[in-house]
Amino acid sequence: MSLMPKRRTVSAELVRVVAEASRFPSREPKAASPANAAPLARRPPRIHRAGRTMQFNARTTPQTVEALYAIADQQGWLVGETLERALAALRRELAGQGVWQSWRPRGRGLRKAFAAFFRSGG
Repeated sequence: MSLMPKRRTVSAELVRVVAEASRFPSREPKAASPANAAPLARRPPRIHRAGRTMQFNARTTPQTVEALYAIADQQGWLVGETLERALAALRRELAGQGVWQSWRPRGRGLRKAFAAFFRSGG
């Protein structure tokens, strides 16, 4: 006499029917439709040893990212160097307006500040 329970085989079709009837979500990947299949192109990694050790992540539009990379490629700069130069230009512009000390971006402030920069170069 075995203490192990008897194994019963259940068809995959029966499992599917029961899962659908109880609205159990499938974990099977859904095939991408051609209309939604516009994946972003991955760019090759840019690995440089330049003394920059902090990582900076920000959500932005694909157009802004493309503009940043286009400027970096055009000028032969690293992406971090491009960001540093953009920040320096923004500081110069704001210092000329006399608003740098009181200016603090909130919400979309930083996006607005960089919008003109990326529009002119992209």
